[in-house]
Amino acid sequence: IGGTHIEEAAEIRARYKDSFFLIPGYGAQGGKAEDIAQYLNRGNGGTVNSSRGILLAYKKQPGVPFDEAAYNECVAMKEAIAHACSLL
Repeated sequence: IGGTHIEEAAEIRARYKDSFFLIPGYGAQGGKAEDIAQYLNRGNGGTVNSSRGILLAYKKQPGVPFDEAAYNECVAMKEAIAHACSLL
């Protein structure tokens, strides 16, 4: 399941309502929290992958240690997706 293929999200989730998805494409690949939320089932039902966004977060946070920048990015991602899920 690709987080950048939002036009297919509702159909896929409806068809496989009890399935657990691996959802790549968040962040650097262009997937937005609003897109990812469409694949989730009331905020559950999947693991969102954002390797590049997390690994390169230090570039967006000059002077912040690598591990702290990665953590900050994970928290921001979680909060953005949770907010998007609450809007559904």
